[in-house]
Amino acid sequence: LEFALMDTRKLDRLPTDSFELILDKACLDSLFCTFESYRQVLQANSEICRVLKPNGKFISISLGSPAMRMSHYAHISLDWKVEHTLVPNKSGIHVYACTKKMESSHHNR
Repeated sequence: LEFALMDTRKLDRLPTDSFELILDKACLDSLFCTFESYRQVLQANSEICRVLKPNGKFISISLGSPAMRMSHYAHISLDWKVEHTLVPNKSGIHVYACTKKMESSHHNR
């Protein structure tokens, strides 16, 4: 296991299709509080999607409801399928599971 400190919006030190699983606990929630949050979150999601292996999973735990978050996770430019669920017995805690498609347009970048 190796830890590295990087900006989630710019993971340029990591090769495409590197990870089978990426976990987020409120990192994206914090980006939603920034100036130009839509662009910031899209940049982060694009980089996360790029470094995921085909069929890899991105799990994001968030306080944001689907009404506020789904359009960001399901952006047309992202090559993944998004599913949502609530954490049982924890009101208002959402889990977004994004599975990268097997054939990704990111392979051409």
